[in-house]
Amino acid sequence: MTLTILHSPDADDRFMFWALKTGRLPSPVPMTFGEADTQQLNERAMRHEADVIAIWAATYPAVAAWYQPLRMGCSLGDGYGPVIVAKSPCTLADLAGRRIAVPGLQTTAYQVLRTMLPYFEPVVVPIVPMSRTFEVLHAGEVDAALLIHEGRLIYERFNTVKIGELGELWQAANHTPLPLGMNVVARRLPMEQRQALSDLFVESFDAGMAELETFVTEYTATTPMDAAELRQYLSMYANASTRTVKDSDKAGFKALYGCLAAAGVLSAVPELDWI
Repeated sequence: MTLTILHSPDADDRFMFWALKTGRLPSPVPMTFGEADTQQLNERAMRHEADVIAIWAATYPAVAAWYQPLRMGCSLGDGYGPVIVAKSPCTLADLAGRRIAVPGLQTTAYQVLRTMLPYFEPVVVPIVPMSRTFEVLHAGEVDAALLIHEGRLIYERFNTVKIGELGELWQAANHTPLPLGMNVVARRLPMEQRQALSDLFVESFDAGMAELETFVTEYTATTPMDAAELRQYLSMYANASTRTVKDSDKAGFKALYGCLAAAGVLSAVPELDWI
């Protein structure tokens, strides 16, 4: 049986599986790797289309019956995270009732922003190409933009200013890292196989870290980030917490789902049976 592994083309996702995809780490079972943008990944998870798939943290409650959270692959903002930018300085409160470009209505970033700024008009602008969000902002079609992934590091190039950082605001209010993304494995696979995959993915992370500079050289050819920015990005979203979820990270997931449940977004807080 060939296993299907799906993730985004973002640097952190590619890095996690890079050693397996390139054969630097042999896989004991046949694997097919695929990439899709984050919106498509979450839609495909809803349809249970992959054996292992990267999803937004906010999506997990909807697929918890079919997928189990993997200990390798979490993206968290420990005092940092998605940023809100605008053309000129203002406060977050000034954006109440205004139009804000968001990467998707199911993204963790959007759901968290909703708890911090309940009244605004979301305008969905896909994150690919990255420049599109800035074009919409400068054209006056929106008043601000919520940036995720690499966009949070390069927004100054596009003559925009930071209004707020969700991870910083979240940590001040909840005293935990802000969960953003995660990898999950299909529960229909035997438990022994799920555990073996979990261990293998940790090995993949370690193998990638051992050749980090090779990965940086390869990936900079496909991203607007330079090598220094890419290293910074990976230090934020492909780090010790990504390798193996920590207790403080688990507390962040519980806080996120508790917050979304309190806001009426979730009907119940899901169980997190990490493997």
